[in-house]
Amino acid sequence: MDVKLEEIRDIATNEIAMKEGSTQPKVSLSFELNRSSLLKVTKAEVKMEEYVRTEIKPDDKKDKKEDSDEVEAEVVEGDEPVAEPVEPEFKEEMVPHSYPLFPNETLIDCRLLNKD
Repeated sequence: MDVKLEEIRDIATNEIAMKEGSTQPKVSLSFELNRSSLLKVTKAEVKMEEYVRTEIKPDDKKDKKEDSDEVEAEVVEGDEPVAEPVEPEFKEEMVPHSYPLFPNETLIDCRLLNKD
């Protein structure tokens, strides 16, 4: 029996897998022993985690309340307050990705007892 999982190469070289901080692809295979005493691949998938860093944008309502409480405004030539620039905050997380594989099975010199 010959089983080919051709999508593994494409998944291992896609943009997510090549991104810095991403984990190596992990392949999981599930087998089943059929009545003809042959192993059959029932499920195959590739899993990896992508490192994502996103900027946290404060809501407008929360931003107004925080500005009045925490940030002191400077007065420049008139009555218009100017807020100090705020450094952006970032959220870092690992996002899981799962890719199902569809095995191409070729039976070589095998005769099955039934169609399963």
